[in-house]
Amino acid sequence: MDIITRPALASELDAAGHLTAESFITDGHTERDGLYATRLRNGRDRAEQAELLVAVDPLTGALLGSVTFAAPGSPYADLAQGQEGEFRMLAVAPEARGRARARRWCVPASNAGASWAWSGW
Repeated sequence: MDIITRPALASELDAAGHLTAESFITDGHTERDGLYATRLRNGRDRAEQAELLVAVDPLTGALLGSVTFAAPGSPYADLAQGQEGEFRMLAVAPEARGRARARRWCVPASNAGASWAWSGW
């Protein structure tokens, strides 16, 4: 199955936020009513303050996953130092799990980070 990795469209921001929060809640990484879950749900803020990338099925347009790329100085950068960027809030839709799909779209997502590094952000 082919997967398209690209920046999230404005029409996908809420769905990407919902997918991310539900993935983290279901997997036991945060509480449903916790502050982090609220932050995860806010795909719009992640797209504005960092780069929200999505993985979509090219045939159906279904959202298969999302990841946030936080450049240096982004409010979403947590561990990176100096000119490092980081990937955060990786989520994969339940129906796309266990099929190595995340691995297939992490390479293009990593290339997006590499593009950022070479462009001098």
